[in-house]
Amino acid sequence: MQNFKEYVNEILKNHPGERVTSFSFEGEKYWLKQPELRIRGGLLTKIFKANPKAAFDYEALKCESLYAAGAPVPQLVLRDENFFVLKDGGTPVDEVLKSSDEASCVALIEGYAAALAQLHSRGFIHGRPALRDILVKNGEMKFIDFENCGERSDLQKAKMRDFLLFVYDLCREGLDESLVRAGIRTYASSGGQDVVQSSWTTVLVLRPIYFIARILPQKFKDLNALVRTFELCLKIIEENDDQRKTK
Repeated sequence: MQNFKEYVNEILKNHPGERVTSFSFEGEKYWLKQPELRIRGGLLTKIFKANPKAAFDYEALKCESLYAAGAPVPQLVLRDENFFVLKDGGTPVDEVLKSSDEASCVALIEGYAAALAQLHSRGFIHGRPALRDILVKNGEMKFIDFENCGERSDLQKAKMRDFLLFVYDLCREGLDESLVRAGIRTYASSGGQDVVQSSWTTVLVLRPIYFIARILPQKFKDLNALVRTFELCLKIIEENDDQRKTK
C-alpha cells in the first residue's frame, strides 16, 4: 500500500486544491477528493455548505460507515486530513441516460430507485439524491456526495425528504413522466411504500406552495421542476384515491 500512498502524494503535488481528480493505479481507476477552497453555486448552496471542510470530513466518515454497513457506495481506500481516495464506482447515471435507449433508461431509473430504497432500508439517507450523484458500473448502482446529508433526528422524515428530492430531481432533469412513475413504483415496491405514503400526505399539506408557484413567471428551471413535481404527485394521489373508491 506504500507505493499507492506515494503515487497519491505525487498527484496531490500536481493537483493542489483540486476538488476531484481521477487517476489509475495498477489497472484500477480511483478518485481523489480534496476540500473545496471556494464554495461554488448559488446562494442556497453557500448557505447549506457554509463550512466546506466540515462537509468534507463528514462525507469521508459517512463513506466509511456506509461501506462497512454494506450500503451501495464506493469503497474508501485511503484517507488523510486533507484528502480521501475512493475506488471508481462507475459513470453518473445522468450521463449514461443521454446515450441510452428507452428500455435502458427504464432499467437505469428503476435501478436508481431500488438503490435508494436499499440505502433507506439500512437506516441511512443521502440528503440530496440526484442523478449526478448515483454511479452505475456493470449494472451496479453506488451513491456519492453525501456532503449535504447531515444527521437527522427523525429518520422517517429524512427518508421522505430524500424520496421527494428524488422525484423532484427526475422532474428537474426533464425525464418523461413514465420514467418518473417507474422510479416511484420501484422505490415503493423495494421496501419504500411507507415512505411514499408519508410523502403523499406531505405533498397535500404543502399544496398551497404549488398554487403560488404555478402563477409565478416560469422563468427558472427549479421553479418549473417544483411545479411539475407537485402536478405529478397530486395526479398520482388522485389516481390512488380513485382506485380505492372503485374497490
